Amino acid sequence: MGILPVGESSSFGTTGGNAPILDAGEHRQRDSPALARAQGYIALGGVALGFLGILLPHPDHFNVPALALTQTLTMVSAMVMIAMASRVPSWMLVVTPVLGTISAALGVIFSGDPVSAYALFFFWPPFYAFYFLSRSAAIGHFGLVVVFYGAAILLTPSGNGGGSVDGNVVHHYVIICGSLLVAAVLISFLRIRVSNLLEQLADAARSDLLTGLLNRKAFTENLAEAMDRSRGSDVQHVLIFLDIDQFKL
Repeated sequence: MGILPVGESSSFGTTGGNAPILDAGEHRQRDSPALARAQGYIALGGVALGFLGILLPHPDHFNVPALALTQTLTMVSAMVMIAMASRVPSWMLVVTPVLGTISAALGVIFSGDPVSAYALFFFWPPFYAFYFLSRSAAIGHFGLVVVFYGAAILLTPSGNGGGSVDGNVVHHYVIICGSLLVAAVLISFLRIRVSNLLEQLADAARSDLLTGLLNRKAFTENLAEAMDRSRGSDVQHVLIFLDIDQFKL
């Protein structure tokens, strides 16, 4: 099953506009297992890179035990997310990317260098959020990255051991956050284009290409929806069937 961006009110509308349409919450609920697995696999990718950074030659000021513990906890969380994907509630998918941001901040702190490569992990949670979550949630995750990275810089001595935030660190912080913002805008435009394409495909599948009227599939869906609304209520519907002989356009 494909994974669709969720969170905004999607208008997979059709000509006629009365077809049953999944709202954002229903989309997230339907795709929760796939999204949970996606988060888990993304986290495992980060863990692999994190351990690789420990195994490769690195500066002496690396706090290797703390970094290894951080990656181990992240790996356990990812494996639990994958194993329990079918049971993960949809609301948790909005919250769990925060754990990735916290893990990135700990990586920067325990590396002992505010401009270490571990800072690149701050990109991953917002990338996920801007494509799969609502716009407000994505902006929230971006704000958390700005705050957590700033806090990590303040809690990490500079590379020269002076314990101060020098100009190079500030420059790196601004470039990282600015690049993340630009990438987030591009991902948002990509998401809009994908949503528009899906809307066009849905319209094409439920309408006649020549007349633009609802086709048999859309008629069947609308009829089923009308019958469901009439059950257990006083709502009544009337179906009129017209047979026009020798009708030509």
